[in-house]
Amino acid sequence: MCEILICRDCILFEHKNHDYAFVHDVIDELKTKFDNNFQLIQSILNHGFKQVETLNIKVNHIKQLNQTRINELAKTIRQIIDDYEKTVIEQIEENTNGDKKQIAEYEKHLQNQQQNLNMRRALCETLKLTHNHTKFLQFKQELLGYINKACVDLDRLKLPIATNWDIDDFNKLKENILQFEHVNEATQHQSDDPSNKIQSKHYLSCEVSNDNINVVTDALRNNKPLTKLTIDGSEIEDDAFQQLAHALKFNETLTTLVLGKNDIEVEEVKQLADALKYNTTLNMLVLSTNNIGDDGAQFLSDALRHNNVLTTLGLSNNEIKAEGADHLGNALRENHVI
Repeated sequence: MCEILICRDCILFEHKNHDYAFVHDVIDELKTKFDNNFQLIQSILNHGFKQVETLNIKVNHIKQLNQTRINELAKTIRQIIDDYEKTVIEQIEENTNGDKKQIAEYEKHLQNQQQNLNMRRALCETLKLTHNHTKFLQFKQELLGYINKACVDLDRLKLPIATNWDIDDFNKLKENILQFEHVNEATQHQSDDPSNKIQSKHYLSCEVSNDNINVVTDALRNNKPLTKLTIDGSEIEDDAFQQLAHALKFNETLTTLVLGKNDIEVEEVKQLADALKYNTTLNMLVLSTNNIGDDGAQFLSDALRHNNVLTTLGLSNNEIKAEGADHLGNALRENHVI
């Protein structure tokens, strides 16, 4: 048994024709080897911890981003509900007042007929009680004429029909909310760079500027599966918006376009309205929180007279006054789709 030398090959204290080394040298060599391996493992662990930290930051960022988006979505939906509730309540009130007016007129006709009947009946009874047969016979023709006329008038008098609000109108609100849900569904794990989001085949949500407008217009021209596009919080300049409107004009797949909070004004609305005259697939357009105004509403009204595809149009918070509302109202009387 050797206490100083050790075999490098078998690490045994019995030596059988092997090379030997001092024990402390072998121990030092092993310690160095182990230390290097420990450092390698520690390096891998440090990298893992760093990845965990980065991932946590990313998760928190996604959480904050999604919370912001859902808050904005909820605000938009609440606005839709509030606007729709106001419209429906006003319509119900108008229908009720109209129905009551017709009922009152109908009741007035009945009361007049009742009054005339009471007068003739009282006169007839008086003549019978006084046995004034001569006067009774003279009054015969007048009574017969009254009876015939009263029967004709009552036959012509039509009972008013109560206005019943179609339940399908209420279902439009539900459809609006579901459409917003589908539009925002694809934005959950995407960044604000449209060149990244273009990988989402059916949905695209992004901010737009002159620098990246070509990404969006290319998507409208070439990304055939693209059906829903959301552009919000962007200040789209005239040239960029013109490119967007031109691409929309000949697009044949997009069904939903959301352009909220983009500072859209009359000139942009004019370009968009021109595109709507030719587009054959878009059935939902949301232009909430822009600067459309009465002039922009007039351009949209003209487009609605030529478009028979669009079923939902969101225009809340657009400074549209009575004049613009009149333009839209007249167009909707001719448009039987929205």
